[in-house]
Parts: sequence; structure tokens; C-alpha cells
Amino acid sequence: MSGHNYSLGQQIADSNGNQQKCVVAGTSGGSAPAWATVYGATTADNTVTWQLTALAGQPGHCSNGVNSPGTSLDVSESVDSNGAWAARLLHALGNDTAAVECLKWAYQSFYVTGQTIALSGVINSWNQVYQQATPFSGVKKYNDSANGYSGSPVSVSQEMIWGMIEALLELYSNTSLQTYFNSVFGGAGSQGLDTFLGTLIHDQFTVLSTTAADGAMLAYSLASRDLPWEFEVFESISATAWFWITAMALFPSGQATFLPYLLIPKGQNQSISEKDGSSSIGQFEVECIDPGGVVKAQLANLGVIGLVARLKMLFPTQQLGDAVVLHTVRIAETGFTADGKLTITCQDAQAFIAQGLIWNYGGPAAWAPGEPEQVPVGGL
Repeated sequence: MSGHNYSLGQQIADSNGNQQKCVVAGTSGGSAPAWATVYGATTADNTVTWQLTALAGQPGHCSNGVNSPGTSLDVSESVDSNGAWAARLLHALGNDTAAVECLKWAYQSFYVTGQTIALSGVINSWNQVYQQATPFSGVKKYNDSANGYSGSPVSVSQEMIWGMIEALLELYSNTSLQTYFNSVFGGAGSQGLDTFLGTLIHDQFTVLSTTAADGAMLAYSLASRDLPWEFEVFESISATAWFWITAMALFPSGQATFLPYLLIPKGQNQSISEKDGSSSIGQFEVECIDPGGVVKAQLANLGVIGLVARLKMLFPTQQLGDAVVLHTVRIAETGFTADGKLTITCQDAQAFIAQGLIWNYGGPAAWAPGEPEQVPVGGL
């Protein structure tokens, strides 16, 4: 609009369909200026200065930051502030439309495939320990752009991947997000999104196997120690923490929901005697972190005392039928710790392990706990 007063921060769509933001307040000229067409570039319009903040046809996203006076945007592209973590913030603020745009942007700009982990030829400086020949995909941290980063390494960041996974899980039920990933991977409903999530999680287990039995995630797939990147291929507490937090706590419900999980005492290794149903574990106590009250609601029924419980474990992308039984026990008692955790006292399941009839020393007839002992055949 010619001869119009614009204040700092106002946004307009220019004649090219691009988004322009006022970074210097003033009055526009009598005719439209020659608009900048490069992301982050500025345009002088009489006394107003505009900055191109979004290109037409591209998903919207948050900026990386602002300059110290707060008058212009930092248009450098990073997956956390532009995409995944920005999406989580926008979701928390109730703006799922913008959150989905950020996730589209993150996928289009930062998702890479065919990555491996190789040793470096620079002794005592780069990666001299970890190797992974199986190709995997993931999310890089930075992306080159006009007026932004240049020469950023194509190095998969495990911390950024789990941030992406969490954001996708939080917005899992959003139909716009599902429709977008169906257009990329095919399918209907949540199938396209499931494909992408399954690929990310599967490939993260490929990276996890690189550290053998450590249970730790590597920070990056490719080292680039020079400034400003400072990428290292070593076991990272932040990447590992986000991996375990996500694996234990989130599930596709549209909201971040903490599931109860059990703290099993260390060193438990159970063996079962099929002869009489006894196990090598006499008794142990399980503590349960249950912020949603799921387990508490179950244990409120006194009928659970005496029931056989099977403690199972499985990993993301596995089906419930793939779960492996760690312990088979009988619930003997429930209670609370001083800090509010639920406790479940588990005892040797004895004959309850079969949940049915057990032969006592070979017969002669079916026998179950509490029944009279049978007379041996032949009076022996």
C-alpha cells in the first residue's frame, strides 16, 4: 500500500507471494519497490525496510533468532529452532497449524538418507572408535541457505532426531500432518506418518548398535570439530537421555503423555523349575513411577493380590506379541515409598506359574496348590 505507515514487526505478502516483515518502521513509497526474492534479504521501500521471511510455496517455520537490536531476523536454518522444537512450542501454545508447517519444513530441509559412520584419518582428533557400515537416515542439525549457514556438514544429530520424533508423536493425530506425510510416503490415515516414524526409529537402533552394549547414543554421525560446528562422534548424554525419555514416556495420542514404568532391582535373573513351578527368585520389590495413575487404578482392586504377573519388555516399533518375559511372579503386596512411588512386592510364583494343573512329582493325578496330596500309584 503506497504512502502507508508501517510499524516494526508488521507483515505483508508482496507481489511475488512472499512474506515480508517490517524491520525498520516508516512510510512506504508511492509505488511498489523491487522486492527481494532471496530468503532473509531486505528491501528498501521509501523509509520502510522489509525483510523476506518466507518464500511462497514453502512451509512456514520459525526464525533462528533476531539480531541484538531486535530489528531483523536471523534467517540461518537449524532444525531445532526452525522446525522440531519450534513445533513443540507452537503446539504447547495451541497453534497446531503453525506447528505442522514447522514439521513440514524440518522434513524438507533437514532429513537426509544413506548415512554411515566411518573412522577418521586424523589420529587423536576425530572419530577413531565408532564405525557403522549399514546405511541409515536421520536429521542433520544445520542447513545451508542464502544469508544463512554455508558449508554446514551433512552430519546426523541423534539429539535432533529424537526431538523430531517427539514433535511428530505429539502432533500424531493432526489430520494435516497425516495428509502431508501420506503425500510423501503414500497411504491413508496415519500410514504415511507411521512409515516415517518407523524409519527414524529403526535407523536410530542402527546407530545405537554402533556403541555395542553401552545403551548410549552418539552425538553425531560425522565429526567436524572446527568452528563453528564442533561436531563430535562420541557417546552423548543429551542424545542418550532424549532417546530413553522418548522410548519410555511418549506415545501417539496427540498429547505428551507419561506412561508408567517399572524400576526393576538390578541383578534379577530368573530361572524356573518346571517340576513344581518354583523360581530362583524368592522375593523382590518393584517401584513404579505412575504420574497418570494407570497402575494405581489397577492395584486399587484387592483382587490383584495373589495374581500371577509377567513382567515383559519390548522396544519401539515392536508389537505387543514381540515382548519378552523377564519375570513371572505372584503379586504379594502393594504400597508406597516415602517419595510417592508405588511399590509392588513380588514373590516366587510357585505353582501359580502354570495358571492351571501341575503334576506333583509325576502324578498320579492332577494337583494344584491347596488341594489334598494324592496317594502315589502302587502305594509308593
